Parts: sequence; C-alpha cells; structure tokens
Amino acid sequence: MNLRVPSLLFAVVLPSCRSTVDEENSEATPPAGHEDDLHHDEDSSEPDAAQPTVVDVQPEAFDLGTIDPRCPMELEVSLTASGDESAGTFTASAPEGWTVTVEPVQLDTGESSTVYLSWDGTADDPSGELILDFEAHERISVPLWALPEVPSDSLTVDLGERSEADVLFAVDRSCSMDDMARIDPNWPVLRSRLNDSGISLRMASVVEDDGCVLGDPIVLDDSLDDEAFRTALWDQQNWRGDWGFYTERLLELSNIALNAECNAELVQGNAPLHVLAFSDEPDQSAEDWSVYVEQMSMLTDPGVPFTVHGIGKDSEECEMAHWYTGVLEATESTGGVFLDFCTEDWSVALTELADGIAEANRRVVLSTLVGFEGEVESVYSEGTELTGWSLENDDLLLPTDTALAGELTLQFWLSPTCEE
Repeated sequence: MNLRVPSLLFAVVLPSCRSTVDEENSEATPPAGHEDDLHHDEDSSEPDAAQPTVVDVQPEAFDLGTIDPRCPMELEVSLTASGDESAGTFTASAPEGWTVTVEPVQLDTGESSTVYLSWDGTADDPSGELILDFEAHERISVPLWALPEVPSDSLTVDLGERSEADVLFAVDRSCSMDDMARIDPNWPVLRSRLNDSGISLRMASVVEDDGCVLGDPIVLDDSLDDEAFRTALWDQQNWRGDWGFYTERLLELSNIALNAECNAELVQGNAPLHVLAFSDEPDQSAEDWSVYVEQMSMLTDPGVPFTVHGIGKDSEECEMAHWYTGVLEATESTGGVFLDFCTEDWSVALTELADGIAEANRRVVLSTLVGFEGEVESVYSEGTELTGWSLENDDLLLPTDTALAGELTLQFWLSPTCEE
C-alpha cells in the first residue's frame, strides 16, 4: 500500500545581510549615476584656457587715391594688444621712399603703440605694404594703395640763330702788345673749330671808353683767309689808342658796348651772346660782377644764353698777371671757359674756348621761358624725340648732333602743388 506523506511547508525568515551591507556602505558607494553627489561642495572644473594675443590695427589699410608722388605726406597707424600674453617687440618696414618710426617698439597686452610713416617724395610710387613683424605674434601687413599722377604740360621753343656765335672781345690795352701777339697766330683755330660744330663766329672788339666797336662786327667764316682774319681782329683792337678809363673795367665796358646806340647791330637777341674779357689785372668795374651779368643777360631773347669767358690768371703758376677776380666769378656763374693767361699752347686753349662756345649755343635757359614751370620730361626737335640731352645748372643742354635751328617742343612736369 502506498503511504502518502503529507507535504510540509517551512517558512524560514533569515536575517537580511544585504540590508546590513547596504547600510554599512551607503556613504562609501553611491548609487550608480550619482557619483558627483559625493563632492557637491568641492570645485572640480578645469582651469580656463589662456586667451590668445590679438593686435588691433587702425587703420587696416590706406587708400591714398590719385596723388602727386612728389608731395610729402605723413601717416599714422595705431596698434593695441589684448589677450593674456604680450606681442613682444616688433619692427616695421615700408616701401622705398617711406621713413618709418615706431613708438614704442614693445607691445604688451592692454598697451598701444604708434607707427609713424613719412613719405619723402623721392620715389615714383608710394604704393606697397607696411609690414609689422612681431616677436610673439604673426606678421601683419597694412596695404598702401595710391595712383601716382604727375601733371605735365608742353612748350614750343624757337631756337633762333643758334648757328652763329656773337662774341664781344673786351681787351685791356694796358696789357702789353706782346701778350696779345702770343694769341694772334692761333685765332683761326677758334674759327675752324666752331665751323666743325656748324657755327659761324661773329666777332667784335671793344677798347674805347665810349663802348663803340671799331668797324662792323665781322663774321669770321671761310670768306676770310687766316691772314685777313688776324688782321681784322688786330685792327678792331686799335693798339695805338690811349688806354682809357675803362681799360681794366672790362665787365662794365662790355655792358656799355652792348647797350650803346653806336652798336645798334651788335646784339641780335635771338643768337647766343658771349663776352670774352682779357686782362692781366682783376676786373675793377664800379659794381659787383653779378650786376653786369644780370644786365647783359637781359639782352638776349627768352631761352637764349648769355655767357662770359675770360683770359687771365687763375693759378699760382702764372706770375705774369694778377688774379682775374670778377671775371673768374662771372665765367663760373654763366658756364663759360676761362683760359690761363700764361698758357704756352694757345692752339689747345682756343680749341677749348671754341668747344665752350659751341656748348653754350646748345643751351636753352629754362628759367627765362614764359610758361615753363617744372622739370623737363622729354624733348622733341621737329617732332622727333631727342636722346642724350641733359640738365646743367637748371639749363637744358642739347646733344651735339642737334640741328641749331627750328623749333623744340619740351614736355615737362609741372611743379608740384602740395597741400600744407
């Protein structure tokens, strides 16, 4: 027989170990997801990152517009640094023609510096960039924009009778005839050398107190042989006459002669005019040499040169004469030729004089031209542009192969009109 054992149900209540553990560890181990709750009274954030250095540039660029680059100008650039670190020292550089000054060269955070730019007007174009190079910051460039424009104009000049050289020979008759005789055989050298330059010599001499030349001015070209040439000049100087009051005041005497009514045909005006003064003494004219140079230079037309040349002492080696003061200064001032009184080779000396006369005949005196104001840019002869011209003492010197006739056209830059 099958016996059934009744099922017994036991209910056992055990102590809760988990609760005990949880209570013991409730402060040590926070619930998942609440770890931050343990330190809610403490600052656990990371330190702020350093702020980068910033350099503020004002202005950031310059637009100078259309300007005459010959005019000076002043500009300023202001720099201000911000951030946690210094930009350090820096240097500034600008295009050619600009001068740069920096105050100060150290740019610390929160501080400012100024860059001063000065344009001197010697370069053609102020455009480019101002470059700022920092010790602790990247390079900064400040653009400079400009449209250079130099105003210009043109002028037509009539060369006049440049194929002749008008020479007034003023002679100190207190000099011995022997002194003049040393030169006499070589006068034809002067004529032939000028002929090689395409110039005829038109010469007259003055020795008398009234300033009247003896006879008519002589065109010393190939129509006279050498002997007739020398004789004509010797007769013009009338060595048998009295010395006179003006014999050692030759600049004054020349001025009298060039303005005397008896010499109405002496000065052509449109031909270059030369005075050749010869003496073994200083010039003893009543006024300073510059007074006579100014008065005589007014006898020529605008653009036509007046030149003084001298024969006298200009060195210690020449013991036969005294310093030819007055004429020495007048010669230098007008771009003339001075010949040593004691020279032994008058052929060479007169060749030098002829070359000086020919050069003077190629001069255009710019300061006397009505309507000229500025600086020559280009020169045209009968529509053809010339090369090889130059500026000397503010005069235009034409090249040796220029035709000494006709018209010149000068293209020139006008003088700058700059704002103050």
